[in-house]
Amino acid sequence: MGSLLIGLLLVWTPALLKNIYRFMTSSLKKIGSIFLNHPNFFHTLTHIAWEKVENGLIPILDHASKHQIEVDLQDILLRFMYDTISTFMMEYDPRSLSIDLPNLPLIKSVTDVMQWLNVGKEKRHNQGIKILDEFIYMCINKKREKMKKGLVSKQNIKVHDQEKVVRLDLLTLLLMDKNENIDSPIIGSNEKFLRDTMSNFFLAGGESTSTALSWFFYLLSKNPHVLYKIKAELEENNMKQMNDMSMIGNFKEFSDKLVYFHAALCESLRLYPTVPFNHKKSTKLDVLPSGHRVTPSTEIIFNMHAMGRMKSIWGDDCNEYKQKDG
Repeated sequence: MGSLLIGLLLVWTPALLKNIYRFMTSSLKKIGSIFLNHPNFFHTLTHIAWEKVENGLIPILDHASKHQIEVDLQDILLRFMYDTISTFMMEYDPRSLSIDLPNLPLIKSVTDVMQWLNVGKEKRHNQGIKILDEFIYMCINKKREKMKKGLVSKQNIKVHDQEKVVRLDLLTLLLMDKNENIDSPIIGSNEKFLRDTMSNFFLAGGESTSTALSWFFYLLSKNPHVLYKIKAELEENNMKQMNDMSMIGNFKEFSDKLVYFHAALCESLRLYPTVPFNHKKSTKLDVLPSGHRVTPSTEIIFNMHAMGRMKSIWGDDCNEYKQKDG
């Protein structure tokens, strides 16, 4: 199970980053780009995520299996995502992913906000926003207090036998920023800006990822031959012997080797896209493959769920999970 989760982390991380970046407003994309392209970013993310897998996710699943307890996998994966995002964004772990599965208002608040963005009630949305805001402001205040006391984390991550890098988080980068890299009003003193930035990452990366992974595990349970092939690919690349340090130091190398794993995940997203609708805007006069002409600045909305199940694109078996064995 551990090697499967390591592989999933390697394969899914680039897709997660693209999803987060896609949902950013234009004013946040420059900041997001600086953070996501920071030389220590991948080292930090993989280190934090693997710690959460090893100390949170695996113990819960082992406990449930040992005691034959039925669990909601999507809820567990949602807790995993929010703990991970909160830690690498603000260096604060809510510790929602524990065996007792504590009832944390934060998780429900983000879910309520996401549901309202699609279909829901305004009252529930307002309550969710309030809880999320309070949590983020609490993290900002804690970080400010630590910085005043000179306690900003400089935790080192061992990447190779000799090399170490400093673990980073976005909130620290923003609070320490001197406007040398980002064109915006004094970021460190703009509470609303900090809140909006943190909220954006929570809303973009949490529920969509947990939903995608839940469908993926569901399809693996229905198609054991695919799971067998994935495990064989992991074993072929020595994932069982790989520890978190070697993964951090060779993230790109390892992720590029998991070709079948990546294809299996993409096939899952074809059938169950976490974002069923997408949109693009034309920059110039163009003609779509359908023959329709579009003028500049035309907004084009397309249904990813419908496209993933069209016989004209995928064949008569378009509704089947048809990951090939070769």
